[in-house]
Amino acid sequence: MDTDSDDESEDPWRRSRSTLSRRKRRMRQQEQQEATDSDEDDVIILGDHGDHPAPNLGPDNVNLEHDEIPHVAESPSHLNSPNESISFENLPPFERGDSSESEWSPEEICHASVASDRCIDDEDEHYDNNGIDANDDSDFVPYEEDGDSSEEESGMFEIQPGSMNTVLSFDTPRTVKESLMLDLCMSVRHCWTYESLMATFSSKNVLFETKNFPRSKKELWRLLGRKQAGIVPHVLCACGNYIGRKKRLPHRVKCVCGEVIVTSEAKIFFTVSLKKQLKQFLETPGIPDLLQSWHKRRNEDLNVIEDYYDGQRYKELRKSMGPLDFTYVGNTDGCKASKGAKFSIYPFFLRINELTPNLRQKFIFIAGIYGDKEEPHMNAFLKPIVEQELNSLTTEGVQWYRDGNMENEMNVSRVFPHCICVDGKARYQMLNMVPHSSFYACPNCTFKGVTVNRVMRYPTKPHELIPPPEERTHARMVTDMLTAYNNPRDSPPVFGHKGLSALAGLKHFNLETGIAFDDLHNLYECASKVNFELLLNEAPRCKNAENKDLSFADIERILDARLKKILTPSKISRKPKNMQVTNRKKYKGTEWRNILLYYGVPLFQGLVVNSHIRHFELLSHAAFLLSKDSIIEEEIVKAERLIKRYLMLFDDYYGIENTRFNLHGLLHAGKSVRNLGPLFSYSTFNFESWNNKLLTKVSSPQSPLLQIITRHQIQMYLELNIRLDPELSDDIKSKCSEILKQKVNPRVNVVNIEDHVHVLGPVKANRQLTNSEEQVLVRELIDIQTIDVYEKIIVNGVVYETQRSRKINALSDNSMIYTHQDTFCTIQDVVTFRRNGRLECGLFVEEHSVQPQQFTEAQHIATLSPSNFNIMHFIFPLAIRCPVVQVVVNDIVHVSPMPNLFEID
Repeated sequence: MDTDSDDESEDPWRRSRSTLSRRKRRMRQQEQQEATDSDEDDVIILGDHGDHPAPNLGPDNVNLEHDEIPHVAESPSHLNSPNESISFENLPPFERGDSSESEWSPEEICHASVASDRCIDDEDEHYDNNGIDANDDSDFVPYEEDGDSSEEESGMFEIQPGSMNTVLSFDTPRTVKESLMLDLCMSVRHCWTYESLMATFSSKNVLFETKNFPRSKKELWRLLGRKQAGIVPHVLCACGNYIGRKKRLPHRVKCVCGEVIVTSEAKIFFTVSLKKQLKQFLETPGIPDLLQSWHKRRNEDLNVIEDYYDGQRYKELRKSMGPLDFTYVGNTDGCKASKGAKFSIYPFFLRINELTPNLRQKFIFIAGIYGDKEEPHMNAFLKPIVEQELNSLTTEGVQWYRDGNMENEMNVSRVFPHCICVDGKARYQMLNMVPHSSFYACPNCTFKGVTVNRVMRYPTKPHELIPPPEERTHARMVTDMLTAYNNPRDSPPVFGHKGLSALAGLKHFNLETGIAFDDLHNLYECASKVNFELLLNEAPRCKNAENKDLSFADIERILDARLKKILTPSKISRKPKNMQVTNRKKYKGTEWRNILLYYGVPLFQGLVVNSHIRHFELLSHAAFLLSKDSIIEEEIVKAERLIKRYLMLFDDYYGIENTRFNLHGLLHAGKSVRNLGPLFSYSTFNFESWNNKLLTKVSSPQSPLLQIITRHQIQMYLELNIRLDPELSDDIKSKCSEILKQKVNPRVNVVNIEDHVHVLGPVKANRQLTNSEEQVLVRELIDIQTIDVYEKIIVNGVVYETQRSRKINALSDNSMIYTHQDTFCTIQDVVTFRRNGRLECGLFVEEHSVQPQQFTEAQHIATLSPSNFNIMHFIFPLAIRCPVVQVVVNDIVHVSPMPNLFEID
């Protein structure tokens, strides 16, 4: 440790010593005073250290005439980790306790250390007899001894006799499998090391006098069948070339680049058998029926785009597919445990489209994973995944038996590629194209780009240096790849292509329509973020009361105050009350999405000129239209027109120097929706959260990739089989689900009305109708006499609540709804009643009057009229469309419906 460092905040040991130096004289005075108080000078009472009672060191324990000086001080912050040990060789003499080299006497050090721990300062702080700050009015209770203590008594920590000596017995017979499942759930949930898991099994073998629990990791892998999981290591050369399967290679092998590779020391990555993963998945009871969810449309109009199955790409694939075949979305992206970490992982994910939107996110399959300090050569990484896994799924398919019973008929399901959704960096790597800092970097068109101040920019307006771009087609992309591949090594790229891409060999994949638009990075983390910054820094500002332009600090202060007044439904978990404009660098993609769709346009009212707000409205409304769960062709055309206007004005308002690559990509969002469906159906939001989940599965630096694969496979097995395994008792299933944080539906007083409709909460039974309610029902031609009143209702998995049941300081507001009749309403009461012998449900709502359109471009944002214009109505649950976001600016309420209920927040 460097004791000469000037940064005392980084060195707690030196900071403590510096404090002692400043109080050296006072300590000597206290020492002289204490020496005259009593004859017990050798007894030193140390003050409370942290939350622990102070030890009593008597004359037998402390001898001030020797070098063993007690020193009680806080450990350095960098030594608090249990994995780090203190090296006494590297500590300064004072920290080693070596008084021979210290400038203080042993008595000075001892008394100074005591005073340092208690931070005694007679001038500033006052302590009572217990050593507690008398000015501290907290609820701290000092430690008090219970009777006399002596060394012959029991230790401080000891399990007291009593119920702990009860002999274990089970009223319900338990099996080894049940105990094993609980342990596996705990290991997955809390990321146990394998040593911890094996120690648990060993303890149970001793406790129950059995040998049924695994006694080694080999036995555990044999029990779980890890050898049969199809985990295959592959070898890469340092030049990026793919060498082959590790087990099939000799000890030494020569790459085409001339380098001799030792296979045991080479870079490796893993692939995982998708056939075996999907076979286990399909043989789980109930899963095959869930794969037919795409037949259940919410809208019978075939011209409406609701999900991926309404896109042109899926319709073309369906012509080659059988009734048991299904499709997938692929994704890969690098992620680190922290920004400063050097090691990155690159998983290749597969997600099944035919599942319901909620289950698509839950069951994600890993086809391969790479990990290293350097980025992978994407072609080498994708080669075995495409050739050995994905193409095999398309041509041969997966053989499976319903419910895993081999007596049933064998089924074969083929799996087809629907699209690949990745960020911009992974996109050009997978396509083997030039990065966005080069010419012809767009994968959708041949837009050349122009350099401005030695930086590549992408203006929308015609430019003399940019030829008119053409849309790329699958045939042209393959031709350009082959041309670049056959050209000499030093030849320039062919319209951005550097050579062949592994995706060109993926069967039934279209390079033109199969590369999806990335809403997270293009639309939200780029366009929304960049425009927000430009509105703050470069847009012309409004005048204040003194007829001067608002300062930057004023705008930040006003925005922070407005953000705290925003009310969002519980579907939005990141609340605007916790967002501060000064901390906008820490905003996540979901927060930039909410700013673009809901907050941004109303927030800047009265802060910047209207022309720049209307410009932001163009992008806001286009994003809303393309994210809806029900889109018609006219809305796509309108969104494309809005985006083009937005980009043209962007060049005028903010200059070509701010036109980035991701902004140019907005021009292709409409085409992606036509081909692949709404933006939420293939958003990278779904995969970003899985990257963090995989990183938490690493508990040791040894073989991190195998740890990720193994723990992910175990978790998939547990989540698939816990609730359906007939050999597990109900209480064990419930406990396993609780450990894994699966929803067990803890709600009480739930009444099922019909499919996807439930009421819950405290009930007021047999309440008579009020006069206003009777008038509403008469107007709606509904005959009801008595009602049961509830506080909450669940419609299609979304919770709504009455206005009076919402707490005043609640972070969420679920009382305002948007209906299929395009009205905004506040829920007053949720009621049930019987009509014709059948239990039904309805809602008394207050319909809000809406002012004329204040936002000419962002037409999804409405402004409410004063409450005295509201009208009471009675509606049925299926009339509810979605929750509503409320933004209050200058006591005016602006409301916006959510475009869909499926996006990951």
